Amino acid sequence: MNNTVFSKLLMLELLLLLAFLLPPLVESLPQLFGGLDGTMQGHDQRQILERAVNPSVFSILLQGLFVFAMLLRSKELDLIVGKAPARSDIEKKTSNFSSQLILHWLLTFFLVFGLLLANSFLWNGLAQATGKIAIADTTLQLHSLPLMIFATTVAALYEELLYRWYSPMLLNLAFSWKLGFQEKTACQHKNPPLRWIFVEGLLVIIFALSHGYGGWLAVANALVAGSILRLCVMYTKKPWVGFFSHLAYNLIQFALLLKS
Repeated sequence: MNNTVFSKLLMLELLLLLAFLLPPLVESLPQLFGGLDGTMQGHDQRQILERAVNPSVFSILLQGLFVFAMLLRSKELDLIVGKAPARSDIEKKTSNFSSQLILHWLLTFFLVFGLLLANSFLWNGLAQATGKIAIADTTLQLHSLPLMIFATTVAALYEELLYRWYSPMLLNLAFSWKLGFQEKTACQHKNPPLRWIFVEGLLVIIFALSHGYGGWLAVANALVAGSILRLCVMYTKKPWVGFFSHLAYNLIQFALLLKS
């Protein structure tokens, strides 16, 4: 594939990425600026939260389809940027797969999960201290608990792959790509610190603002939580520990909602 064709395909892929990144952001901004407590046009925070965490079956299926596409595409992007391990490296890692590696993953999971909970308690405590409605004190009515658990699982995986795995990989490739270069397997990097700050900062901010349905405190919570989860992915080199931490955190939050 020549550089011109690749650049066109890359542009189409970036447009597709925007189609999934922008709708939650556009939908949440009016609610965010409608009031610091997450209220807008007669809808209280409970109604906004119910609408946010109760996606339709079509939305769940669409997210699941995109998750599958992101997983496949991520492997191809690894090959393009020359990061995919050789077969011998894969066999070596497989042979070294031991209980120590599992213990390392478990410790990382509990660390990330604990940081997410501590961050949530911090912002919920601030919300109560300032008289705002804390998310953990909101009553949530569920029409289908199994559907909610399934939707939560899909949504957590979707967000981890979209914001912390696939999007950073694709944007870094887009910023690194130079038309006309000779090497086919390595991207020429220019101003990597500046590019890193822009890519990472942009995605964390978009993820945070997409939680604007809960007000500014929810955005602040998502900003810190998104940063923690992205650092987890960068540390583990895989999205799975962050996904399970994210899923466990969401399930705990919903359990508190049901209890209240």
